[in-house]
Amino acid sequence: MVLVGLSLDYILHVAGAYVSSPAGPRGDRARAALHAVGMSVVSGASTTVGANLFLLGCTLTFFTKFGTFVAWTLSVAMVQAVVVFPAACAVCGPEGVRGGVRHGIFPDEGAFI
Repeated sequence: MVLVGLSLDYILHVAGAYVSSPAGPRGDRARAALHAVGMSVVSGASTTVGANLFLLGCTLTFFTKFGTFVAWTLSVAMVQAVVVFPAACAVCGPEGVRGGVRHGIFPDEGAFI
């Protein structure tokens, strides 16, 4: 559960910003999403990894291994959220109302959830 929570958090922030972006084409929406939340994602990941580095100096094996696990997971998740996911959205992400939930199911939410 820790792995899923740590690895999906940053991508979900970028995905939410991509879907909420008023820009038209996919590439512009991906750029706008990174402009909106990119610095927050990088800052959140770097401060968490920085705080986690103290676990790597522990003498107990559990804390050292858990610190390595968290640092690796967050580093890979940050690269995926800031590089891979926006590139994939720019190439084949949802555009307009295509790729979203149909209108009328949740009328207050709009086309996307």
